[in-house]
Amino acid sequence: MKIDTQPSLPAYVAGVPAELRDVLMREFRTIREVLSGRVGLDTMEGVLIQTTSHATPSTEWAIEHSLGRIPLIYIPNLETNLGTTSCSLYKGSTAWTESTMYLKCTAASVAMTLFVL
Repeated sequence: MKIDTQPSLPAYVAGVPAELRDVLMREFRTIREVLSGRVGLDTMEGVLIQTTSHATPSTEWAIEHSLGRIPLIYIPNLETNLGTTSCSLYKGSTAWTESTMYLKCTAASVAMTLFVL
């Protein structure tokens, strides 16, 4: 019996360019390994950033980072005010760069810590 080592992809990713699909699959595998305990977060290149959302809800604000590359993902620290405030955090419309990312929050002036990868 042959075991398939490549997971089958859902039909909705059929139109995604192969290069992007490969990068995303590699990153998802890394995240899966971290969550399963096979890889520690100390082996991932990321930064902790303390920031506060814009004073106007759902308004984009810039967050400087020191990754030296465009971030792949951010993880909010739920121990901060974000965890106790009814707020949705989402990506802004401005393109992220090697030094700045842009987010929006549905609540005003929410202090938070982000783990940016």
